[in-house]
Amino acid sequence: MHLILVSLAIGSLAPARAQAPAGKRLPTSGDFVYRLRSVSDPQLAPGGDWVAYTVTTIDSAKDARDADIWMTSWDGTQTIRLTASSESETSPRWSPDGRSLAFLSGRQDGKGDQVWVLDRRGGEAQRLTTIKGGVDAMQWSPDSKRLLLVATLDLDTAKTDTTKTDTTSTEKPPV
Repeated sequence: MHLILVSLAIGSLAPARAQAPAGKRLPTSGDFVYRLRSVSDPQLAPGGDWVAYTVTTIDSAKDARDADIWMTSWDGTQTIRLTASSESETSPRWSPDGRSLAFLSGRQDGKGDQVWVLDRRGGEAQRLTTIKGGVDAMQWSPDSKRLLLVATLDLDTAKTDTTKTDTTSTEKPPV
């Protein structure tokens, strides 16, 4: 008698299982993760009328992330997707004159992020750099004519003058 009461009590504590309609399955937590969008790196245009930012999505088929650059008018009445390649575009940076938007992307060659520049009025982005290993960061000069780039050099693969190298020395060459 006691066993029956205990099993009834435990059975009543078990959560009810939801039933999916015929021919359909219930969504899983993974379904919601792939629908999430991450908005980051907002950059206010010099005139203050637009904000550029990245939107990152997850492609469940490729199990990969993709970031694209968007811009929205300050009042929220207009939103424009600026990039849509299969490679991520990140770090949007307005030129001080507000005419151009530079960003980093590994599109076309996949050998690290390179600097691309896009006219804010539209058109196709133009690649500015082809630095081995890619660019880590950038900053416009105040006159909007130059970019300061941060890149990591791999000193192990850099060419050196082997005619002056003493292989018995334990000193590191000057950097």
